[in-house]
Amino acid sequence: MVLERDGIRHVLEGARHSLFIRDVVDGIEDHPAREPRAMGHTESADLATDVETLAATDWVPFRELMPTSGIFTMLAHARLTAVDREMPASFSAPVISGLLRGEWKHDGVLVTDDFSMGAAYSSPGGLAAAGVSALNAGVDLILISYDPDLFYPVMDALIRAEADGRLQKALLERSDRRLAAASPVNQGYAAVRP
Repeated sequence: MVLERDGIRHVLEGARHSLFIRDVVDGIEDHPAREPRAMGHTESADLATDVETLAATDWVPFRELMPTSGIFTMLAHARLTAVDREMPASFSAPVISGLLRGEWKHDGVLVTDDFSMGAAYSSPGGLAAAGVSALNAGVDLILISYDPDLFYPVMDALIRAEADGRLQKALLERSDRRLAAASPVNQGYAAVRP
């Protein structure tokens, strides 16, 4: 099923107002206009559409809605091959730092898709490298939900990376600011860092 731009915008806005967790948009993964071979649940998927086509079609409603205050955007584990042939979008520096944070100037909260999925734990370097790459690319939250035991190797890798100076402090500080601004209470927020 393919939705046109207005249909996608309507679906995203409806989801945004009806989700239990306020203002979460999970559209980049589940956008139906492009059908990669898999969506990263058990293996990496490739989205081979060129950037010009995506910018003129698929990305339009996301670029319009993402700047809305309070929006959290979930990044899929599919590889956006026109931007980065190697890494899934959820921890790709060219996608996150280059496209979203750089070209689009997006300063909202970015969350990875579930790191329990094969595209994350089967990536080069495994979960450890994926977690470090995600934070160093500009992701704010790493989701680990299906297999909570995977929290420990990811957190261990992040603690070691911070101790070794492999996490970019400036990016972590910007992430802290974004998360504090997104907090429903917007007070008493204490950043939990590895």
